[in-house]
Amino acid sequence: MKILLLLIAFFTLFSAQAQEASLSGRVIMNDKPVALASIVLDKYHGAVTDSAGYFTLLHIKPGKYQLTASFTGAKHYSRNIAVGNEEKLQVHIILEEDAAMLDDVIVTGVAVSSRIKNTPVAVATVSKKEMQYHTNTNIIDALIKAIPGVTAVTTGPNISKPFIRGLGYNRVLTMYDGVRQEGQQWGDEHGIEADQYGIARAEVIKGPASLSYGSDAVAGAINLIPDFLSGKDTELHGDALTEYHTMYVPFR
Repeated sequence: MKILLLLIAFFTLFSAQAQEASLSGRVIMNDKPVALASIVLDKYHGAVTDSAGYFTLLHIKPGKYQLTASFTGAKHYSRNIAVGNEEKLQVHIILEEDAAMLDDVIVTGVAVSSRIKNTPVAVATVSKKEMQYHTNTNIIDALIKAIPGVTAVTTGPNISKPFIRGLGYNRVLTMYDGVRQEGQQWGDEHGIEADQYGIARAEVIKGPASLSYGSDAVAGAINLIPDFLSGKDTELHGDALTEYHTMYVPFR
């Protein structure tokens, strides 16, 4: 009798597993694969897309489900699907970009990141594209052309010292990826020790920041975020940039 019950349980389990289906697909946004997107099937099955945007859900029982997909910066995606016995269902998910969902996030070398709208002091961010839009000879020249209230003392084509609201030298703290750069504070001939073409983003705190950065940030702080190249280990990536200057001399 026990053997018969074991056989019945075994065949019941085998038949239930044989009826299980699978769901696979790919997530696309702006004609590009979306990595690390969340895929949920009625809160019981979940997966995350890989670097190519693909995902797979296994051991799905036949029935009707609601498939949802979510990703930061994209509109919520939802659709109803029906899964049959032993069916290998494939879906193609196209997400729509939703820029309104994104908040500007700043990283200023402190313990935690913060959003611009929640920061009590004035913070300005400058992207690499904005820096390259203006003609400049160094990174500080790029900042003063993009951020009001930031000026510079220039002692040559490549040496510019930042001033925030009239204060400079050891009253303005300059950081490179959170590391203090203090060489520019002590003389007119000492510029910022950072390559202007290797900066991905610059963050400028305009106002007293001594509580977070020390007494030398009484006028503010500048944090330069380096631009790290990303891609496959077997590929080489880079940028090509040209610039020119003109001078107008009127003839009399």
